[in-house]
Amino acid sequence: MKLHLENLEGARKILVILGILLLVVSGVFLIGSLLGIVSMESLAIGQQSGLRTLASGAVVGCLLAAIGYWDR
Repeated sequence: MKLHLENLEGARKILVILGILLLVVSGVFLIGSLLGIVSMESLAIGQQSGLRTLASGAVVGCLLAAIGYWDR
């Protein structure tokens, strides 16, 4: 997978890297919870379930990467 970061500069590159990193971390936690390695209750924040927290992290990651790639 090639990210094509050479045309991005400064804050845009940071947004793309941070967004994709957040998306990957959410995916790893999701797979870990499906395999029973990570407990979903440990990922719960406030009254939200752990699955909702993981999904929120993935959505924020996608949005950050999309903002970083804007007009490129």
